[in-house]
Amino acid sequence: MPATALSATTVTHTTPVTMAASPGAAGDNTNGNTVPNGGSSLLIMNNTAGSSGTVTVALTTTVDGLTVTARQFTIPASTIQVVKLGPVALYGSTVTITPSASTIKFLVYAL
Repeated sequence: MPATALSATTVTHTTPVTMAASPGAAGDNTNGNTVPNGGSSLLIMNNTAGSSGTVTVALTTTVDGLTVTARQFTIPASTIQVVKLGPVALYGSTVTITPSASTIKFLVYAL
């Protein structure tokens, strides 16, 4: 099956965005998720489980024809972490992210 697509919430300087107490949509730990990336997108990773989990962020670039190792984040139990996705030239305009469990929720903000 294809990865589950998630949409980004656009953040502007004129309209505030309210984040829920436990933000995000459950991650698809079987097929992964895709999120839009404009080069300045923020990825919120919300681990709702009682144990740590990981999120793997795939890169689309190659170096001398070799695939670049994916970036991996460890999210402690009951923790929310925020990272900025990298430039489109390296990460692509659509980024595939894969959580280790569906208890990791994702939210994406486009700046």
